This record gives sequence, C-alpha cells and structure tokens, in this order.
Amino acid sequence: MKTYTSLYQGETRALTIYVRDQNDDDFEPTSASTYIKDSLDNIIVNEVASLVSGASVIALVDTSVTSAIGNYDVVWKLVKSGYTYYHKTSVEVESI
Repeated sequence: MKTYTSLYQGETRALTIYVRDQNDDDFEPTSASTYIKDSLDNIIVNEVASLVSGASVIALVDTSVTSAIGNYDVVWKLVKSGYTYYHKTSVEVESI
C-alpha cells in the first residue's frame, strides 16, 4: 500500500501514518525510521528514527526536501517482533 500527500515549497511538516494490520487491528511497531529519496532514487535524507506512538508513526519533512519543487518518496521502515515492514508515501512538492 502507498499513501500520497502534497507539500508547498519551503514548508516544514510532520507526516503521520496510522498503521493497521491485515485484520484491521492497530499495528504498533516497536521502532520505526524513515529515509527520503527523489524521483531519480537519490537519497535526499538519510535514514533517521521516527516517533512511534501506538499505531501512529511520525516523521519530519523539512526544507532539505521542500526547497525544490518535485516528487519524493518517504520510505517508512517499521519493526515489530523481529520483522521489518516497509511503507511508502509519495510526496509532491508544489509552488505556492
């Protein structure tokens, strides 16, 4: 599954995903991290820890990403019970 959002150029915002499992129950990871890449798969932001609060995972997207108009992917790495899961959020940075 993939999620989508748009941000404005120069904006700083916390992105949040709320994770459910295949039975539609809350999926509460024990840890999480994110990294951000551009449309050419160049890493723009190296992997950093994300905040986990229950089934919500929060990552900050700042001007290191939003300084340039374009399309980016936030790749979420979720760890629970020794297993690693991934999720991707496509981000479009638009001009105001």
